[in-house]
Amino acid sequence: MLKVNTVWYNYEANKRYRENGAWPDKPFYEFIEENAQKFPQKEAFIDSRWRLTYSRFVLMARRLAFFFYESGLRPGDVVAIQAPNCAELPLTEIACDYLDVSFMALSDGWRESEIRHLLKLAETKAILIPYIHHKFNYLKLIKTIQPDLPHLKHIMITGPEVPAGIPSSDQVFNETIEKKYPENFFRQFRPGGDAPRHLLCSSGTTALPKISCMSANNAYAIFVQHGCRMALELKQDDIMAAIAPGNTASTGYGFPMLGPLCLGATVVTQKQWNPEETLKLMEREKCTVAVMIPTQAIKILGEPVEKYKINNFNRLLNAGAPFPEDNIKEFERRLHCKIISAYGSTDAGAPAMVTIRDSDKKRATTVGRLCDSEVKIVLDENGNPAPDGQTGEIWWRGSDSTYGYVNSIENDNACFDRDGFYKSGDVGFIDQDGYLHITGRIKEMIIRGGQNISPRAIEESLASHPKILEIAVAAMPDLVFGERVCVFVVPGKTEKITFEEIISFLESKNTAKWNLPERLEILDKIPKSAGGKIMKKALTEMITEKLKKEGTLPADFKPRVKV
Repeated sequence: MLKVNTVWYNYEANKRYRENGAWPDKPFYEFIEENAQKFPQKEAFIDSRWRLTYSRFVLMARRLAFFFYESGLRPGDVVAIQAPNCAELPLTEIACDYLDVSFMALSDGWRESEIRHLLKLAETKAILIPYIHHKFNYLKLIKTIQPDLPHLKHIMITGPEVPAGIPSSDQVFNETIEKKYPENFFRQFRPGGDAPRHLLCSSGTTALPKISCMSANNAYAIFVQHGCRMALELKQDDIMAAIAPGNTASTGYGFPMLGPLCLGATVVTQKQWNPEETLKLMEREKCTVAVMIPTQAIKILGEPVEKYKINNFNRLLNAGAPFPEDNIKEFERRLHCKIISAYGSTDAGAPAMVTIRDSDKKRATTVGRLCDSEVKIVLDENGNPAPDGQTGEIWWRGSDSTYGYVNSIENDNACFDRDGFYKSGDVGFIDQDGYLHITGRIKEMIIRGGQNISPRAIEESLASHPKILEIAVAAMPDLVFGERVCVFVVPGKTEKITFEEIISFLESKNTAKWNLPERLEILDKIPKSAGGKIMKKALTEMITEKLKKEGTLPADFKPRVKV
């Protein structure tokens, strides 16, 4: 059974959220049913296998909900889905919504240790998976760990390839199971707006992932009210390209799939990410708006984007990681769009977003104004405030905050204060115009002989180098200084880059001498979490092992752990 922390419920603030429309106290399926009544033949969701109208989408979601009901699922249970970008993601969420069952999307990149941990932590009753995807057998994995998961009773296969004896979502979608039930059958399960039922899994960059829990109201506030309606100004005639990994909670699912469906727009996605295929998709479907993580957007810039007819495209929502200012300017110039950045955490919502109404400068250099959020800039773990305009750790709470972590009071106590403010670990400040700036991460800060060095500042300076496709800066251990700066680079397809070129480029940007990197590592790809975030710990571990082999560090050396 889900155990979540509801002690942060603030009646005065919540009354305000209801009055300003951030909290509608309404299940998601009602928004989509209303769209199906207004324009039944309008396309709602397009993927590699389906072109679903709103009426067909509702019918399929209801059929899946009836199947869940007949399988014994009841309010308070948990259903998980591990799948690539596809219609089954929102269909499963809406089916869960009909029954007041909690929904949890899992990255299709996670394997045995993460999946076992998450399914056990949430006491998951049912899971939907592809049989085989990218040559990996998901059914074999689940069958292997199922004996360790006493609550997991049901396995369903998504997609056309289905082994004998396993229920298939395709089969359920095509059966007229609804004829056995009255039209208003699901009314008895209608969830309240504060019900804890939208589960989001953290990326797990340094440890096993955690599960955060949102109510329907929290999820509506971030995905519909703040993201789609306020920041993107999404309309019913918009066509959303859902490019970010759809199983990454907010960035890949909530903003580009759930939010647009509630507002009556059309969602288009692709099963497998590829920059060339993405541009073809956007051209073919006449997409007006897209959601990507910065890595995807930067790789798009490596393509001849000018040859594609994507004149309808005018907005990009970026989230999940920092997007360097120079890359933002190049993307906007070449693709003739505006980039909107959302700042936040899977663990605690999004306190700030820029909008298409903000100036070019604010959109490129800030993460926007606050969205129904209270934000503190603090100097220490006791929450003592920093003077106005000065830098400190960012704490927040708001209308799209979570209930905290599922079945983990320990993580609640570590990451939230007693009033429900989330301790982000991010460093930043609020400028005189009320815009929030992010300057780095406490845990990622490199301390070289007592000098604090921000990896993010170096990354943003190097992002515009013409030979660099991807970049990350991380600490490498040093016996004298404690840490030094190492830069990890993925060059362009035909490019070669030297350490001397990097130093010269940074010096041309007037980078302080103590911020200059002291080593360059060339990589084929930079390690990232399932959510697309760069795994700085993995980079430090990589260079540590290399230094050991070179004899610079003793064989038994262990880098200090940042907590």
